[in-house]
Amino acid sequence: MKCCLIIGVGKHDVCLEGKNAVSPYLQGKKIWEDWERHKEDVSLPLIGPALTELKKIIKYQIKPTGKLKDLNKIYLIATHQKKEGFKSKDKDTIWFAYIIKNLLETKWKISSTKIEMILLDDLEIPPIVKKIRKLEQAIHQSEHIFLKLEGTLPVLNFLLAARLILNFHDKVKIIRVSDKAVATKDYAFVEYILRAKKLQST
Repeated sequence: MKCCLIIGVGKHDVCLEGKNAVSPYLQGKKIWEDWERHKEDVSLPLIGPALTELKKIIKYQIKPTGKLKDLNKIYLIATHQKKEGFKSKDKDTIWFAYIIKNLLETKWKISSTKIEMILLDDLEIPPIVKKIRKLEQAIHQSEHIFLKLEGTLPVLNFLLAARLILNFHDKVKIIRVSDKAVATKDYAFVEYILRAKKLQST
């Protein structure tokens, strides 16, 4: 049974000494370039609880073992804008994705071959949709598609949730670990899309 996890990497997904980064790009780069010094002080405040919840889902709904290694693939979607000088480049999450990948491999013992990074180098809607379409092709045989969207770009939440739910419907399961901030709006939209899809099928 094929299962995958899609993680939208956001600016609150990596903390150093319990503190969020003002600039995910600059702080993430600083942490990654001196990883041995910082690794014990790094935490994943959203992804950690999401993985714990996912283990429960796997155990009670998919496989009794309830292990993350039962996932066939984990996709980390991060931003890495090519154009220099963008004010929003400070919020790029590419270095956070490297940090998360390392912790998934070392702390959660997930094989590096099961983790794939998807980098968004342009935050306009057409390029994002193009990347999502490639992702859809990669996961089309998955029987369970888990989404962790909290904390990432609202436009990515919107497009990713809408397309995957409309295309894969009941295979998609959204993992929530918080009711705060923009996540509430995003999930209200997701629930609306899901209801619309169910109406279409009746």
